Amino acid sequence: YPISTYGSEINMILMQGTLLSDYSESEEIEIMEEDILAMANSFEDDGFRAEVSDINFSDAYCVYVNADILENHPNTKDEFQKLLDDSDKVWNVPISVANKTVIVQVSRKLGLDDVNQLGLSQNEMEQMNSDAEKWQVVSSTMYENGETPTDQLVTALLNNNIDEERCDCIIVGGEDGIYSLLAIVLKDDEIIGAISMDREISYTTSNTKTREVEDVTLEEGKLYSLDEFSNAASALNSDVSAVQDSTDGIYGGNIQNDYTVLYCIFLGVVCSGIMIGVFFFRKKKLR
Repeated sequence: YPISTYGSEINMILMQGTLLSDYSESEEIEIMEEDILAMANSFEDDGFRAEVSDINFSDAYCVYVNADILENHPNTKDEFQKLLDDSDKVWNVPISVANKTVIVQVSRKLGLDDVNQLGLSQNEMEQMNSDAEKWQVVSSTMYENGETPTDQLVTALLNNNIDEERCDCIIVGGEDGIYSLLAIVLKDDEIIGAISMDREISYTTSNTKTREVEDVTLEEGKLYSLDEFSNAASALNSDVSAVQDSTDGIYGGNIQNDYTVLYCIFLGVVCSGIMIGVFFFRKKKLR
């Protein structure tokens, strides 16, 4: 089987300060080991079964969310770090067993906004908003060894002729319009570009001189400048049909969402009301 980067190259390719072990909040994440394990074992039907001892907190790394990198165009490591300090964090915790690795994601949940509160009581809304400050297991994704995001990043660096020993990478998500994880690549404390880790990014643009429409594609795994990604974000943000959930590309396959039940109840009540209304309307017509 392919060898995963975990335990070997991950410390080399990610910038210092990106790993969980570098943060004071590491204990808050580590005490969640039972919840993390339960989320990882949601893939038991796919042949994955782990124990607490399989959780690799030492290689857990951060994805910075809503840092607005493409909007602010940082050039240096210091400028970049200021944006990261003000962003949200999602911790990716790896659990490896045999030839498979599950990445469990831990983050702070956001409180419900006014549109989504669905008539909840004041106490219920306050409880949910207080829960927003707590670290919670939110999703998990299973990979074959050699196919994890950091494995793919190592491959991308090699394919772009970037010496992984002479660069630093930081993974960001939630950039408006992009909806893919981006690996920001720094060399000698200067940003040299970014790599889309999840998908190719395609959009159309008009040539200001010829007024011809051009199709542009930023390929997955290829290094592009931040300006090129910013142009893509601007074009996609102006295209209403391209708007997606801002968490696309951040969270993995198995998602744990406590609010799903509320939506189901709400939709169930609405549907039941419609069915009852139709029944009585038809009954009245028959009379």
